[in-house]
Amino acid sequence: MGMLSNNVPRPIVGGYVITSSHSKPNENRKWPSASWHDSVPISADGNFELNSVPRSELIQIVAICDGWLSKTMQPSDGRAVVGQAFESNDEEVKIAVEMEQTGTLELTILKPDGNSLETGTITTLQNREDASGSLSMLGRRFYSMSVIKNQMLPVDQEAIPYDQPFARQFIRNGVVVVRGIAIGKLAACEFGNAQFRFSPESPQVDRSGRLRVVLESAVVKKISVTTVLRD
Repeated sequence: MGMLSNNVPRPIVGGYVITSSHSKPNENRKWPSASWHDSVPISADGNFELNSVPRSELIQIVAICDGWLSKTMQPSDGRAVVGQAFESNDEEVKIAVEMEQTGTLELTILKPDGNSLETGTITTLQNREDASGSLSMLGRRFYSMSVIKNQMLPVDQEAIPYDQPFARQFIRNGVVVVRGIAIGKLAACEFGNAQFRFSPESPQVDRSGRLRVVLESAVVKKISVTTVLRD
């Protein structure tokens, strides 16, 4: 059983937890168990229940809901969301996840002539790092049970072992508001438009054409980004 910290207003909206379980370091263990991944929803009162947690492991949890994200309590390079780790030695594990607000980015998208761009989408990507050191996209939910079940199914009946609920925000009147960005972590904003791309002359746009930004607080940060015609 687990619950979100009381600083998150109830009812919880759009909440779920992503879990990764890994063997604790043990020099006497010749064959450590494989990693186990799962995700479950968070109820409106902030509680969640994990029914498939390996014993004697460390379970790593990232909790996400509207406007809130679990604090990164584990060591990291500062760029990825890591979440919090708990031991799961007992029959029943009670987990309290510390939460913090996420940030909001307001982008004004301008055409090369300086006028507002009316069409296009913005997708925001951030990294999540699990205890094994592997990276995935924050928000992606991976299910080890689906991987196991797939081994017993014909190829054409295999289930997708993850879902990726990345929200693509649409530009309206030249502005797009991107919510749910982890504070203090690097976020990359991908611009989708058939005619234009982010100008490499715009501040914080890298060679790949992504806008990269780190929000320092939950206060709305406003940025103007210019575009150029696609080649």
